[in-house]
Amino acid sequence: MTRTTRIKVGGWAAFVAAVAIPFEVAALLSATGPVDQRLTSPFLAAAEAVRVLGLLVAAIALSSWLNDADPRLAPVASFAGIAGSGLALLADAAVLLDLPSTAFAPVLFVLVNAGIGCWFILAGSIISRAGDEFRRVGSVGQLGGAGWLLASVGSLLFSQLPVQAGGGPWLVPYALILSLFGVLFLVRLWQAVALGRYPGPGVI
Repeated sequence: MTRTTRIKVGGWAAFVAAVAIPFEVAALLSATGPVDQRLTSPFLAAAEAVRVLGLLVAAIALSSWLNDADPRLAPVASFAGIAGSGLALLADAAVLLDLPSTAFAPVLFVLVNAGIGCWFILAGSIISRAGDEFRRVGSVGQLGGAGWLLASVGSLLFSQLPVQAGGGPWLVPYALILSLFGVLFLVRLWQAVALGRYPGPGVI
């Protein structure tokens, strides 16, 4: 597979992930029953699996683009995106297979979203330095990643509090809503790739 083909695959994978995120949020907020039961519904797990699979493919396929831009930072960004998306995919598979939840679920939630959030921030930072036409692409990635990290850390902190004190699983949907900040970054990534606006090797 050529470098150009890999980048195109990564761009379309980012688009798939972007499309899946609103469906995932809508599925969660429109469902009935306790929030903790909605979080483990097979439909939500399937929608989330599509999202994280798209992110995983995007992180892998776009790694060469990032590496051309910043060989020092790109491996860190790619590792964060691949690790976060890979762990999320395993967690979704566990839900679809109806495996029992463990006490490590909140920690896994943070690790997953921290990896994805770091990929947004680092990839956005690298892409924004590729030229003026890419600055608008990378800047929203940094904003989306920051929102993703704040959502995951806040979710972990509040989930440890009693429901009467403002904690509990009710906060997770709002953390998921904040993931919408990443949609614009993914869409702009796809637009840049679909229109062929990405730097060639050695340009940066």
